[in-house]
Amino acid sequence: DESAVAKPASMAWQGAASYLFEPAPGLLLDFGLEYSHVDRWTYVRWQPYMSFYQRQTLPGGHRSIDTCYGFDYGPDVDQGGLWARLRTRSGAAIELSYELVRKGPIYLGMIESIPEAIPVYYDFDLYAGPGELDKILSRPDEFRHLFSLGGDLPLGPGLAAQGRASLGLYRNYSHEEGRNEELALVYLGLRWTPLSKGKR
Repeated sequence: DESAVAKPASMAWQGAASYLFEPAPGLLLDFGLEYSHVDRWTYVRWQPYMSFYQRQTLPGGHRSIDTCYGFDYGPDVDQGGLWARLRTRSGAAIELSYELVRKGPIYLGMIESIPEAIPVYYDFDLYAGPGELDKILSRPDEFRHLFSLGGDLPLGPGLAAQGRASLGLYRNYSHEEGRNEELALVYLGLRWTPLSKGKR
């Protein structure tokens, strides 16, 4: 019963399941899966400053990054993931995960210049002209294959070494058909947890 210019549904949901068991004395193995869906216009507003994000200022104070308050990847996305983690009772652990992300062309705070700057919302055609929103929506979805391997190694009471390596394979990167990019990240660090009454 809604008119053609009514605000569209803006929903999001996530489902997950995990299982934990002890394959051998002193070892814990847990694995799980999850699936998330965020509608195209969830978190998006006509006025970009009213969108749901947290702005983090970068060093120097001249630039910033907007992080969505809701789902990490923002609106217009489907995400599925699998992970497995093996832990010892001493705190040593190793974890492996894989994510597949389908990211549509709509982003938080998106603005297009045609030729003036106009926020992209469901009523974009009213300001940019007929068919302009369809041009944006016809851009190919970006697919992200994200692999991660990490581990923790206790070094003493309250102190542990951590390591993570991830590889991202991006297909139709930046919504350009056939453009492929890769991103690798390695993280090494120490974690210190203050002790309380002899416990970590």
